[in-house]
Amino acid sequence: MNGRHPRRTTSFLTGLTPLGVALSPPLDTFAHSGFRGCMARHILIGICAPLALVLAASVTLLLHALPVGHT
Repeated sequence: MNGRHPRRTTSFLTGLTPLGVALSPPLDTFAHSGFRGCMARHILIGICAPLALVLAASVTLLLHALPVGHT
C-alpha cells in the first residue's frame, strides 16, 4: 500500500459525490425554481460534503507529504 488508507479514499470520494450532485444541472434548475431545491443544495454542500471530506483527513496527508524543514 502507498500509505493511503482505503477508508480515507472512500471518505474523500464520498465527500466529492454530494458536491457533484449539488452542482449538477438537474439540481441546479431545481434549486433555482423553488425553496426545497435550494435547501437540498445547501444541505449537500454545507453538511454532507464537508463531513466526509474532514473524515478523509486530506490535510494530514498533505502535511505528511511535505518535506521536513531543517532549523
